Amino acid sequence: MKQDKTNGSTHYIYTTFFLLLLLFGLQPTAQAQQLSVEAPSTADINGYFHLKYKVATTSASGFQAPALSDFIILSGPNVAQSSNYKMINGRTTNNESTTYTFILQPRRKGTLTIGSASVQVGGKTLHSRSVTINVTGTPGKSQTANAASNSSASSAQVTADGPINSRDLFITVTPSRRRVFRQEAILLTYRVHSAVGISLQNVMMSSKPDFKGWVSQEIPHSTVQTSLERINGKSYRTGIILQYLIFPQQEGKLTIPGINFTCTVVRRSVDFSDPIEAFFNGGGEVGVQVQRASAPTTVTVDPLPQPQPAAFSGAVGRFSISGQLLTKDLSTNDIATYRVVIKGNGNLKLITPPSVVFPKDFDTFTPKTTQEVKVGVDGTSGQVVFDYTFVPHNVGKYTLPAVQFVYFNPSSGKYETLQTAMKHLMIGKGRHSSADVQRELALRNSDIHPLLPAEPTFDAAHPFWWGSWTYFGAYFLLLLAAGGAYILIRRKVARDADEVGLRQSKAGKAAKRQLKQAYQLLAQQQEKPFYEALNNALQTYLAAKFKISTVDLSLDVVKAALAAHHIAPDTIQAVADVWSACEYARFAPAANDMQKNELYRQVAQIIDRVEAAFQSGGRKGKLPPLPLLLLLLTLMGALHSLSLSAAPSTKAEGETLYAKQDYIGAVAAFERTAKTNPSAASYYNLGNAYYRTKNLPQAILYYERALRLSPTNADIRHNLAVARAHLPAHNNMQSEMFLISWAKALMRFFTADAWARISLFMFILALLGGLLFRFSSRVIGRKIGFTTLLVGLLLTICCNVFAWRATRAYFDEQKAVVMRPTTVFISPDGASKQAGQLNEGTTVTITDKTTQWWRVRLPDGREVWAQSATMEQV
Repeated sequence: MKQDKTNGSTHYIYTTFFLLLLLFGLQPTAQAQQLSVEAPSTADINGYFHLKYKVATTSASGFQAPALSDFIILSGPNVAQSSNYKMINGRTTNNESTTYTFILQPRRKGTLTIGSASVQVGGKTLHSRSVTINVTGTPGKSQTANAASNSSASSAQVTADGPINSRDLFITVTPSRRRVFRQEAILLTYRVHSAVGISLQNVMMSSKPDFKGWVSQEIPHSTVQTSLERINGKSYRTGIILQYLIFPQQEGKLTIPGINFTCTVVRRSVDFSDPIEAFFNGGGEVGVQVQRASAPTTVTVDPLPQPQPAAFSGAVGRFSISGQLLTKDLSTNDIATYRVVIKGNGNLKLITPPSVVFPKDFDTFTPKTTQEVKVGVDGTSGQVVFDYTFVPHNVGKYTLPAVQFVYFNPSSGKYETLQTAMKHLMIGKGRHSSADVQRELALRNSDIHPLLPAEPTFDAAHPFWWGSWTYFGAYFLLLLAAGGAYILIRRKVARDADEVGLRQSKAGKAAKRQLKQAYQLLAQQQEKPFYEALNNALQTYLAAKFKISTVDLSLDVVKAALAAHHIAPDTIQAVADVWSACEYARFAPAANDMQKNELYRQVAQIIDRVEAAFQSGGRKGKLPPLPLLLLLLTLMGALHSLSLSAAPSTKAEGETLYAKQDYIGAVAAFERTAKTNPSAASYYNLGNAYYRTKNLPQAILYYERALRLSPTNADIRHNLAVARAHLPAHNNMQSEMFLISWAKALMRFFTADAWARISLFMFILALLGGLLFRFSSRVIGRKIGFTTLLVGLLLTICCNVFAWRATRAYFDEQKAVVMRPTTVFISPDGASKQAGQLNEGTTVTITDKTTQWWRVRLPDGREVWAQSATMEQV
């Protein structure tokens, strides 16, 4: 009955759990959507305007436009979808939208009403509001012509008489310039022109353009924006469909070949003259594919003036140059960085690194090139960053000559020379060895480790098992177990010293051996020895079990002893019957084999009953004390791990985007995972995504957060070291004594909870050693026990100290990462004396806080003040 009640309670708990899981799993995640409309309140009858419908999602479908009979549809609906990830101050947001755009021209004056449009989102139908437009003006010839043209076009669509000719739909290409210098950018713009009344649905390239002799870069266009223009007295809807930025690699007259396009035009088919049939066939509209091509165009490319300067790097455009030494205080065997930045507009992606002349006793390496370039209609603009890594080996004063950069300016038609300022270097005595340099260079040349799998969510309120009540309860249970073991062992020693008690405890085993001998005699058909052995086994067992001397052994004494020990009456009667049968069989005539076997079975059964009664008497249903304590200890040791809920697999989206190298999207996905399921793995993966976007400060911040939760993880430590190695400058670390460094490394070898479990194991060894020392009868055993006791207690204390230090490092040590270069001061006041400059990505330790200032300990041991807005706390 009790078991049924327990099962019912368990069933109730599981039912409640799954109902709550279902309830929370069905919570809506999308915010309420609406279909907004944008249109002007007034319009000119001779002009046109844009009508836009917008919904904040990219999963909209089934758009139904309102009735637009009062307007000429010049274009639309043009569908545009956007999903933009923006990163502001290290935070990523995602904005999604779908826009349906019409270009309309009013047919008449007056107040015109546009009804409600609808769209399907998530199985629901969203409706827009209706809008009213006041149309003014006097209809002119152009409007009348447009109306006539539209009427004619509409008629053409209905009847579908004849193909669309080249005057109704054509494509043009326009170069921004027809005479340029070699390597000077030209903007190619491809436009589609469709006569008013032609419903152009789509334009696609039939094949990739062949820009032989050119370096090309496509300028992306998400949608085609059309406008009205008149060409040769006829109105067209014109839109830019494609743009390329091309750089000539040859001189002379170069021909830009034409590009073939496939245009889809929506027309009304004459095959559906029946209105009902047309309704079930999409309104009778069909898409007709029309092939069009842009005409080839010729451009004259002039060679660059000769002779070219020796330092000319091939750059053509307008540029500026700057040089900066990123490592301030230089010492021997320090890895330093000299950065050269070239900014401007031109063929930035084709610029080669300028020549930098370093002193002869410096080790130099291949410069790292970072292009931060934007391609637009104004050309290629931005900057190219060259980081030159060098290592000085000797103390002294050095000079870094000015870096020259020669480029050709098409505006002036001349070569121009820029140069950086000369740098004076003071190299001091460093603390790093050549091995340290090689190790850091290896980190710079290595890559980060891949993503980590999901792990339990981190509980910030109770992060460690060490120090919890279950941890100290485990020590208490171990002491109870040791006390129980001490009592049991002492009792066993006492029993071993008590000869009578020892015989009593071993009576059952001795009787079974005698019974085995009796059975062998039975098998050999030795009747009299069999009965004597059987009778001896029963009487010897009863005498030893109930501590009856041989002199006093009789049936009456045995029966009284059985009754005194609360043996069942049926068992007492069975003993009497078997006792008498054995006595009788010794002197009676021979019995058959069946009677012998039955008598043997009854003696064995009596012994089993008495043994069972002794074992269960006064202790029925109880577990032995020592196994029970060990079971409780095991359960308490696992309680902390069981209390952590497994993190749901919300990383799938981030992992997919990361695998597709969409690192901006992966940052947004992993940020959501880190907020809902904070863990070392989620922080680590977010750090990887930031590293791939070259945002080193944010990458270091999340690697530090991951390391704070899992200080022994080798992947986290490696990736943090790689990210730090790629910082342009490093702060010198404070030197420590060997023993201090060794102790810190040993402390970080395990987590706090791992040290806690090791301490319990050492405590168990100490208790076992104490028991061995107390009960061993040999001197060597007592020595081993005493040594184990002392070493175990010492290691228990050390492990607890390490665990305490690890937890204090988590709770007390507040670290921060510098997000952008900042100036530090000797006091919390911007007007006080400056104490230096902190580079982005530097990790510091917070020692004090005010409203807007933090006092931080730098890696070199100095304590300074910095503005809190420039840092992010780990």
